[in-house]
Amino acid sequence: MYCLCFFITYHLWFNQTVEYHNIVRLQYGLSVLEIDDQLMNEAIEHSMWMAENETLQHANIRHGAENIAVANVSPQSVVQMWMNSDGHRRNILNSRYTKIGCAVYKSRSGRYYWCARFR
Repeated sequence: MYCLCFFITYHLWFNQTVEYHNIVRLQYGLSVLEIDDQLMNEAIEHSMWMAENETLQHANIRHGAENIAVANVSPQSVVQMWMNSDGHRRNILNSRYTKIGCAVYKSRSGRYYWCARFR
């Protein structure tokens, strides 16, 4: 069971991850992504599922895109990791996407599972 301090940290990291996505997009002349409650819930559920199952696996996304990672890094660092990967970078810099949801959860073994959803 997680204590309240973990949930506060997670919430802060969710928002920081969105912020760093938008900093990058502005650097490339793109509009900022708006936080979408449905995408946030989907990202939360998927990152929790990956952490509970200790597996890095994409969900079946019908519309939009998803970036995932397992890394014990800061929100800024995970966005930089994704920018260094062609496929993840395409998702972040896709001008068709206007909405985002981000989450990260720590597994029992101490690994952080990240998820960003775009639409």
